[in-house]
Amino acid sequence: MTRSCVSRIAALIAVAVLASCAYDEYSIQLTPQDDVIHRELTVRRVGGEEDAAVPAEKLDAIAELYGQEVETDVEGGHAFVGEFADAMPSDVGGAGEYITFDTRMGQCSAYIERFRGNDSPAERIQAAFDAADELTDLLIGWLEGELGEYEDFPKLRAFLDEQLRSDLKNLSIASFLLDSTSSAQWAEDDSADRLKEEIIARAAQYLLEHEYVLPEEVPAIRRISTDSPPDGGEVAAIRPLLTNMLQRKAELPDEDMLAALGGILASSDSLEDSLVEYLITTEAYEQRLAEWEQLDDESPEPDPLHVLIAPAYATMLLDWDIFGTNDLVKVTLRDVPQPEMTNGRWDEDAQTVSWANRVNTGGLPAICYAVWAQPNVPFQTEHFGKVIVKDSDLLEYCLWRKSLTDQEAAEWDAIVDQLSPDDEYSIEALREFRFSLGPALPADDENTTEGDGSRIPPYVESAYARFIIENMMLDPVDGPVDDPTE
Repeated sequence: MTRSCVSRIAALIAVAVLASCAYDEYSIQLTPQDDVIHRELTVRRVGGEEDAAVPAEKLDAIAELYGQEVETDVEGGHAFVGEFADAMPSDVGGAGEYITFDTRMGQCSAYIERFRGNDSPAERIQAAFDAADELTDLLIGWLEGELGEYEDFPKLRAFLDEQLRSDLKNLSIASFLLDSTSSAQWAEDDSADRLKEEIIARAAQYLLEHEYVLPEEVPAIRRISTDSPPDGGEVAAIRPLLTNMLQRKAELPDEDMLAALGGILASSDSLEDSLVEYLITTEAYEQRLAEWEQLDDESPEPDPLHVLIAPAYATMLLDWDIFGTNDLVKVTLRDVPQPEMTNGRWDEDAQTVSWANRVNTGGLPAICYAVWAQPNVPFQTEHFGKVIVKDSDLLEYCLWRKSLTDQEAAEWDAIVDQLSPDDEYSIEALREFRFSLGPALPADDENTTEGDGSRIPPYVESAYARFIIENMMLDPVDGPVDDPTE
């Protein structure tokens, strides 16, 4: 062998990383306009070959969503413009919504959009569990072929089949949690970094607690990860750590079997020879080989090591596709007040919310969201003397107002129309306001009929009436005011 096993694996990764140097950059400018949102998209290819361009089929698909021809601006990007109500176009890949609830008090709006990714955690975790099983089975099959003749091999097999299989699945959950923070857009603090550090700390504690690594081995592991041993020396460097771990975890007293294992791990070449000899006999490699033979091109024969690498990466919840589709999406939401909720960055001077996310097809989706409220200043000033329903109160009010039935809405609007600042009559009318609709009451209830026998409507009080009275500061009601959101 002219190249070590570890070096070949590193080379495979390097090829994928080099391919990812070129990526597509999407710039999206969003401007709310009442019940629609104006969307300007520019997409361009960054890095890679000098003549690299955004694939024509991708541009044609975007043009169809916007109902226009593909245009090219002076910077080499391709521009698209459109207005959308409700659903956002899947121009980058994903799904989104622009939602508005308009009332006479004001309007609340929400923008939310996910970009690409796999939005099924259960599916991703199950795939990682399946990969952990596949990887464990491959390791058992390989080592059984090399060490199955030794008396203590059943102990090693039991460790691999039970403890290692379970621990790989547990660690894949930690990897999933770490991946879930990778595309998050956070505010002006280091919450994401702290969260990632904690997840890594949990995984490190798991390895230490389960004695895959001993505290005194940490310096040696760190040196191996930072130093550059001669070609073929990577495996020799970790051999004592690996054999000690297996002896410790599987309780292996058989020195002959450990010596045989040490021989396999003597160098990267000896390890690769052993692995390849086994992997070419597996069903997974035979399937890859059959698929390759059906190809009508000059692609190289599949590398047997891919059979082992694929489930190893899936166990860590990383897809090879992550290297090839790591595009950049920049979103700017313009001309909005400061959001009540958002995971973007708010710019007070520019009145914008912005996001920047790396997106891919294999990881969790990048998600952008913002919720904001804009009071109707003239209307509230006319009826209350000032703006009293705003910010989160206006957000809650819009949702409440839109939940009313047609009759309830008519009754509420009629009473609000009567209101004016410093008008004691209108304030008193608001204090006595009740919705006329409610659940039916028993006919024989003495409190449900007037003197003439007619039925008394079961009035329903509005917490928002009390809220408005209190905030108008005109003869407020006695006692605490009910929170309309409760």
